[in-house]
Amino acid sequence: MHSARRSGSVRMFKACAVLVAGLALAGCVQQAALPPDIRPARMPTEAPEVIPVNLKTSWPDLLAAVESQVARCTDLAADGTCADAAGDAAYVYREEDSWAPIDQSMLGQPLGVKIAVWRTEPVSIAVTGSHITASLKLLYRVRVGLMSGRQVASCGFGEAPREMTVQFEGDVDFDPDWALDPDFRVDILPGARCAVSLLKLDITDQIISPLRDALQKEADNAADRVGAIPDAHALAEIPWASFAEPVSLGNRVWLESNLVSARARLPTVTSDGRYLLTTIGIESRPRIVIGRRPTVHPSPLPPLADGPVDSAFSIKVRGLIDYAEAARMIQEHVGSALGPQSLHGMRIHGVTVSGRGNAIVVAIEVRGSLSVTLYFFGVPRFEGVAGNAAGGKLTLDRPRFTYTANGPLSGLLVSLFSARIEAALAASAWWDATPYLRAAVKELEAAVNRPLTPEARLEGKLTSFGPGQVRVGPDGLEAWYRIGGTVDVTVTPFK
Repeated sequence: MHSARRSGSVRMFKACAVLVAGLALAGCVQQAALPPDIRPARMPTEAPEVIPVNLKTSWPDLLAAVESQVARCTDLAADGTCADAAGDAAYVYREEDSWAPIDQSMLGQPLGVKIAVWRTEPVSIAVTGSHITASLKLLYRVRVGLMSGRQVASCGFGEAPREMTVQFEGDVDFDPDWALDPDFRVDILPGARCAVSLLKLDITDQIISPLRDALQKEADNAADRVGAIPDAHALAEIPWASFAEPVSLGNRVWLESNLVSARARLPTVTSDGRYLLTTIGIESRPRIVIGRRPTVHPSPLPPLADGPVDSAFSIKVRGLIDYAEAARMIQEHVGSALGPQSLHGMRIHGVTVSGRGNAIVVAIEVRGSLSVTLYFFGVPRFEGVAGNAAGGKLTLDRPRFTYTANGPLSGLLVSLFSARIEAALAASAWWDATPYLRAAVKELEAAVNRPLTPEARLEGKLTSFGPGQVRVGPDGLEAWYRIGGTVDVTVTPFK
């Protein structure tokens, strides 16, 4: 019996010795010091990013629309003149019921003309940069006579009709109200001239004079049509209003454009001749918002500024993960690392995240077998994949670990298992963002490929991704990621 008592006492003594030694050891564990409690600096506001929106409308359809607005004779007589049966609507200009005075006379009697003008060929329009050139070939016939009523000569009757060409050219520009402001110079070039042999007089210029007002009106109308189709203001309002709306990139994740201003590049015809292209550079400060859908405060289309605009974009999309959201994500991410498979009876009671200088500090409160707060900290870094696919991971440079224990037993256990805990945390000190980035890109691609109106469709391509960066800010983790591609708005108002 004495032997049994001695044996029990020895076991108790040994257990006490181990406990005392463990407590002593706990006091000697080397812990990393937390970073100095310095408030992180805020990321500076940078210049707006430019998102070019290529407004495209069919150049052949535009030409057809202009064509349809200028009278064209398709009912020709055998001599090539426009048939009387075609009606007045087939003529560009027609005044054959009465004499129009000209600045000529015969034997003291004033002369006048009766004129019919028509066309059979299409209007020719060319755009080079911001320079527009258009020409309209016209045919005409004319009678020359006394204002009192007697005809004395004619051109284009019993012979081929005479020709003249209306040409206008000039440059176009946008004014601040988004209206195209053409500055065209109009000229009328005679072809086969009208000479009255009886009078030994070439009256071509006199014939052109009464036509000039009518032809100037036609030229101005054609210029207005070229300038107004497409209506830049109306077309730009479509993407402006669309881009102002937040785009869902996933559960509680939004892309907010924060539109600022706009500038335009003057219209031109694409090299394949398919489209008339006007590029609008929409300036914005895009950012990612996590949480509820941001409230949009609609703003009108701003005054238009001049300036060069590329056809493709490469922009930084910025985002803020506030510390509360970061804590929620980290708790979900490291929960398994500190679960029962790591240390029996441990459970995470709560996670808080804060910034100190350029470092992030994660405090993990553990309850259960232990009552301890684990601190894991380091400088965050984003390793973004640059290329034609989105990807990257978030890591901590030089991750460090420390803790505070509630009571000596927890201190003992943490000291005994500190290497294991630190290894588990270190294994969790990175986050593969690739699946989330690619899911967000998929949502964004869907948002930039959709109908805007029955006549306008948004067509976008995302072609390049990365690099990116993350830093510690006063309110959370501030990050940006570069995205490149093109955005087109194809308009079909002529169907």
